[in-house]
Amino acid sequence: MISRDADRRYTFLVALCVAVAFAACGGGGNGTSDSTTGGDTATPGGNPTSKTRTSTPTQHATQGLQGTPTPTSTPTPTSSIIVSNGGDIVRAVRNAPPGSTVYIAPGIYPPFTLGASDVQGPIILVADVSGTISGSGAGPVIIDATYGDSPAVAAITLSGIPQGSAVVIDSFTLRGGTGAGITVDGSPGTIIENCTFESNPGDGVSFTASNGSLLFNNLLFNNSGAGVRALGTDGLWVFNNTIYNNTGTGIAIGSDQDASPDAVVENNIINSNGSFGIAVAANSTGGYHGDYNLNSDGYAAGTPPGPDDITADLSAMSLFISPTATPPDLHLAPGSPAVGAGDPATLADLGNLLQNQVGVLSSLQSGTTQTDGTLDCQFADLGYHYRVDQICGVPTPTPTAAPTRSKKKTATPTP
Repeated sequence: MISRDADRRYTFLVALCVAVAFAACGGGGNGTSDSTTGGDTATPGGNPTSKTRTSTPTQHATQGLQGTPTPTSTPTPTSSIIVSNGGDIVRAVRNAPPGSTVYIAPGIYPPFTLGASDVQGPIILVADVSGTISGSGAGPVIIDATYGDSPAVAAITLSGIPQGSAVVIDSFTLRGGTGAGITVDGSPGTIIENCTFESNPGDGVSFTASNGSLLFNNLLFNNSGAGVRALGTDGLWVFNNTIYNNTGTGIAIGSDQDASPDAVVENNIINSNGSFGIAVAANSTGGYHGDYNLNSDGYAAGTPPGPDDITADLSAMSLFISPTATPPDLHLAPGSPAVGAGDPATLADLGNLLQNQVGVLSSLQSGTTQTDGTLDCQFADLGYHYRVDQICGVPTPTPTAAPTRSKKKTATPTP
């Protein structure tokens, strides 16, 4: 019989598989793209350029986190849409067929809101930070809530998007949100990964009534509210994030009015936040699982610490390279206690579950926490992994020569 924790881990791994499957098709801003099968169709006035690409997609993250994804026996081509610098992201999303990936070129963009009427089905928004797919120079893709004529409460707002049309947000930089860098409201199954939330006057990211959402491999620092907040959101997964120097609580799950049970919080670094590191409301501890986190900021009353959490005094050791710089360098310092301290089952279980589908497993393994670019190929490091254009190699078995057996000499007949 599978234990409850083991069952939770299996469910998460399935969710994570779905969340990062598109990396094999060029997601995550690592500069991988499919060959273009048709001409570019440009629209006037700096609007998005659409390219139809033929690809062999794996199950996309936008199917949400409920249940085990069912692989399709006959993959169908998906559409990729490129938004050039200054283009209209919302217009691109509205014109995107279900299952599309929208790549946004480096630059600074105004805030935007996506609702149910804006999406035709599941969709992935990827910041093309390498510039390779969009054919531009490398750089961040910044969504600034204060940019343009209409400042907004959040840099990105997802509102009322149904489970079947869930959105993936990948590799953006979010800032300026008085409410949050990203607000996810009534949008279950949302996935946010590889993003940077910095200097928002509100929270880093806020989930409200958005069950089964996933926050994976993000960097959240110098925000004036909580790093992560969940209200009325069941089954939020918070995995491999670095949550540093936020004014409020690092991770706040639930409130007296808005229970958020069944959260899973693993492999995170929570350091130098102004309040508690992790605070789980009394009505949200049911089904809560938190473990393998480095939490130097303590736990709110009633919040259970994980048995494998790192809570030791860090004053005598270096956690990050240069956390007080502007911007901070949050690569892990040599000898950091966060190196190799993740759940030891993370990579092994992913590999077993995915049966060596390296394109999916490489989500963590194609990132690094260290300045020398060392890939995280064995035991998962805690916290955010900076993206690099490499993946861990798959070891090729060395053929072993069969032992040579000496033939028995046949006796020469005596004449």
